[in-house]
Parts: sequence; C-alpha cells; structure tokens
Amino acid sequence: MDDQKHTNPIDATSAIGSRYSRLDDTSKIILYTTLSIAAFIAVAILVVFRDAIIRGVFWLCIVAAITFGVVKSVQMRRHKKAEIERQRAEEIEQKQLASIRYRERIALIEQGKIEPLVGKTPLLLKHSEVAWFETAIQIIDKSETIPAQLVVTSLRIFITRTGRSQIDLGDINSVQLSGNRAISILTKTVSNDLTGYVPEPEIVKAHIDRAVNAFNSRSADDEAQNRSRRLSDEVRNLVYHRDGGKCTSCGSKNDIQFDHIIPFSRGGSNSVDNIQLLCQSCNRAKSNRI
Repeated sequence: MDDQKHTNPIDATSAIGSRYSRLDDTSKIILYTTLSIAAFIAVAILVVFRDAIIRGVFWLCIVAAITFGVVKSVQMRRHKKAEIERQRAEEIEQKQLASIRYRERIALIEQGKIEPLVGKTPLLLKHSEVAWFETAIQIIDKSETIPAQLVVTSLRIFITRTGRSQIDLGDINSVQLSGNRAISILTKTVSNDLTGYVPEPEIVKAHIDRAVNAFNSRSADDEAQNRSRRLSDEVRNLVYHRDGGKCTSCGSKNDIQFDHIIPFSRGGSNSVDNIQLLCQSCNRAKSNRI
C-alpha cells in the first residue's frame, strides 16, 4: 500500500530520463532551440533593461534612506521634546521647592527661631547687645553705590563703609522693598534713611522687622516688666546668648540661673542690662548684694 502512494525520487528521475531518451532527434532539436531562445530572450531583457533596473534599485535605496532619516528625525525630535519637558518640569519643581524653603526661612525669622552671630562679626557689641544677622549691601549714595556690610543687632542696624554709621532700632519707621533687590530703611529722621541693594531683600526685611518689633516690645513692656520678677522670653534669650550660656562669675554651665545685677528688691529692672547668668552657687553667694 505504501509503495503505491509514495514514488521513489530515483525512480522518478529514471522515468524522465527514459521519456527524454524516447524523443526523436527532431523533438530534441525543437526542445534545444526553445530553451536557447528563452535564455537569449532573458539575457536580452537584462541587457536592454539593465540601466532601468539599476536606476530602479538606486532610487529604491534613496527612498529607503530618506524614509529612514525622516523616521529617525521624528524620533529624535520626540525624544528631545520629552527631554526638554522633563528638564522644564524639574526646573519648575526646583523653583517651587526653593520658594517653599525661602518662605520657611522667613517664617522662622518672624517666629524668632534664629541663632545669634556669636563670634562671627567683627562688630564691637555693647554689653546687652546681640548680633542676629549680617549681609552684604550696596548702599545707594546719589549716583554711585558703595559696598558695605549690614549687621542687625538687638539694639541697632550697623553699616560698615568708608565711615561707620548706625541706625538705632527705635528710630526706624518702616522697611520697604522695591525692584532689583533694593531695600529702603525709613527712619524718623529723613537724613538717616538708607537705601541699597542686598542679595535676599525679603530675608533682610524679615530680620530688621523682627529686631524692631522685639525692641519696641521690650520698650513698651519695660514698665510692666519692672513690676514683676518674671523675665520676658526675649530678655532671657538675649541674656543667655550674650553670656554664652554660662555663669559670668565662675564660667560653669551647670544649674544656670538668671540674676538681677541690681536686685529686684532694691529697684532693679528686668531689662537686658540688669540681667546676668549665674550658677546656683554663685547666685546664692551673691544673695541680695549688688
């Protein structure tokens, strides 16, 4: 059954050969002639249309190259656009974060959560004075600008330049900002007004406003504070940082207490000038003496 369904290739070749051998000479001549003519026609077509075929292949390659270039160009433009959008989004996010941090700094300043400039300024401070902030400033003086340093303390604004000058906090009416990083300090005496360029105007304004408010608050509360032994947080903070958190008598940092230099019982006030830090032992030894 299998022999009837499948023909052996060798047998098939033999059968073709036997059929060819049965052709007469005339048939063989006709076959040879037909194959020769077919081959000649094929060669003639290749020769005649050779240039057209080559040109066709050439233009096909050109079209393929142009298509590839267009596709790659579109892909590169899309990639570049996506990269630009990503960078822009990162810049916006960074600006937003910087703005948030900037506002947080201002909020901390307004709340008084700042550290004094202990040993960081060459300014010679008074006994009850604490330096809080220092920045560079380009003071506007008529048609020129003068480079200087501005220092905000608990009592004044100190400006270093060719000649040194200062503005007492009690003389300041307001602080105003304008474009191009300019800040103006307006005083009760117009001749003492100060205008200049600073790196961070809003930060400088926050420091000055806080210092002025604290100064005015202390001045307004002096009478009320003098009737009570309780010290204000502002006075305690200023005295603590001024005295370095240690006893002014022996230098100890243990059991630190706030002491009235002129005892409260003898009419001593609660002002910064009349308060000092003493350890418990030194305070007991001092007792009610001046």
